[in-house]
Amino acid sequence: MSGLAVTGWQLVLGAVVIAPLVPVLDTGPFVLDGPAIAGYTWLAVPGTTIAYAVWFSAGRRLPATSTAMLGALSPVVAALVGWVWLGQALSGVQSAGFALALVAALLGQTAAHRPAGTPRRPGGEPAGCPGRVPAAP
Repeated sequence: MSGLAVTGWQLVLGAVVIAPLVPVLDTGPFVLDGPAIAGYTWLAVPGTTIAYAVWFSAGRRLPATSTAMLGALSPVVAALVGWVWLGQALSGVQSAGFALALVAALLGQTAAHRPAGTPRRPGGEPAGCPGRVPAAP
């Protein structure tokens, strides 16, 4: 089973476990009308299914550092969607966070890459090697 299928079934199982608790634990009125169903559908299809499909596709095609940077871009995309489609404005602190996340993603892509096993230390030991331990007498 693919990673996307496993993730999908985990989300379905989580929904089945949590759904019966919503009417009991939620303090607001429980309404399941057309707008609520449309909202749940919006969250399920583009917000989850398409997002995970893009994530797993990127994981197969891109280097690990590029895929990891997609997480930093999530709030940037959310802010852009809110601004373009909903007319929402960012506060000063939110704008600073937007810029910081964007810079982090860009710096993560421009960092110098070393091939695996390339020594980092002047002594020629691979990165992460704790050093040589002297032999016991």
